[in-house]
Amino acid sequence: MHRRAFLVLLAISAGCGERLRQVDPDNARCGDGVVTKSKGEVCDGSDLGGQSCLSLGFDTGTLICGSDCQLVTTQCTRRCGNGVVESGETCDGDAGLSPCATFGYRACGKTCAVEETHCVGAWFVPGPEATVMKGGASVVLDLPPSGLGDLVCAVQSFARLEVYPYDLDRGFPSSKKLSFGKAPVALAPIDLDGDGQAEVLALADDGSLDRYVPSGTAFSLAPLADAGCVGQRLVGTGVGFDGGAMAVAGCGNDAGVFLVERRSGPSVIPVAPGSQLAVGDLDGDGVTDVLAVAPGAIEAIPYRGPQLAAGAALPTGQPLGAFALGDLDGDGDADLLVPGAAAIALYENTGQGFAAKGELPATQAAQLLVRDLDLDGRVDLAFVAKGQLELRRQSGPFTFTSVSFPVPAGTPLSVSAGDLDGDGDLDLAVTVQSATGDANTATFLGKVR
Repeated sequence: MHRRAFLVLLAISAGCGERLRQVDPDNARCGDGVVTKSKGEVCDGSDLGGQSCLSLGFDTGTLICGSDCQLVTTQCTRRCGNGVVESGETCDGDAGLSPCATFGYRACGKTCAVEETHCVGAWFVPGPEATVMKGGASVVLDLPPSGLGDLVCAVQSFARLEVYPYDLDRGFPSSKKLSFGKAPVALAPIDLDGDGQAEVLALADDGSLDRYVPSGTAFSLAPLADAGCVGQRLVGTGVGFDGGAMAVAGCGNDAGVFLVERRSGPSVIPVAPGSQLAVGDLDGDGVTDVLAVAPGAIEAIPYRGPQLAAGAALPTGQPLGAFALGDLDGDGDADLLVPGAAAIALYENTGQGFAAKGELPATQAAQLLVRDLDLDGRVDLAFVAKGQLELRRQSGPFTFTSVSFPVPAGTPLSVSAGDLDGDGDLDLAVTVQSATGDANTATFLGKVR
């Protein structure tokens, strides 16, 4: 009896002592084996506060307490998310993912299982059409209010832009006319001020470049300084060396310069008169470069770096006409596409020049667009030929599969890509000029998302 009472008292005494240690923050210190949360401790010695590698979201390993009484997870490992396909996984990040056999892309889910939901049989679905009296080229972009896209058409004859907001049920039921006394002939989306809101960049018939800047439901015209360049052609837009947007325009043939518009202002870059120009990332550094080819030349001149300085000539092997740039082999740098009378010639960027890589049959390909149309990480092609929208999906280096859609009869004016229906993938707008001078635009809606 006495022995049992002694044991009970001993247990009570030990319990009280333990409670005294827990509730005495003045004497608590990291390393005393007791987690004192008021001191900012998460663990202490072997006391991990009830945590483990598994409870913290890892798959295996040993959780330890550091000398600062904080949990150390360096010996915990997470199988799903380490970029290596392991037992029980069908993918991990990009590893284990193969291209869709049809159109679209495969994704790796949160549990490292391949998701096929973005592989679709139909490349695009024909969407609503729009007709603009005496209209010209068009672009697709998302103007306020954000969500659904807008079709923006240049109307040179009436010296204005016309904006057609997309409606999921009715297509393009209404339009807004933007008249500022300028006659636009070519358009491109841009965000030159870096505020995250798309603007319309327009080349006018007088050679000037202007930004149509949205503010709520209204627009203002922001002319760009031209540094003495009379614009002849809107070459394209891209990412400048400062990380901001930039636009490139060819000046008059006799000017011997091209114009670069950036947030910091305009600059003109010397170039051989009459040069063909295109923009793209020639060296894989994530910055847009300019490539120029002089008339009759069998070499191309790259313009790179903060000042877009001319680099060493890149041999092409033969003279080139108008061309476009895009990564056709997945190595990160832009290759060369040259539309001709019967085919699009393909050239690989070797770093020291451009090597011929065959041709894609295409009769009088017009308005060539180079974009990743199905979001699988590889660029694809869209162009108009013989009354058809021709699509070429890149299935491997310099290898393509094809599909065609009819478009309205007329002279091709533009092929533009953007998200009209707000589902996160790219849609296409093909604009042609009819025999009456109107602009007819056919749209094609992507369904990979």
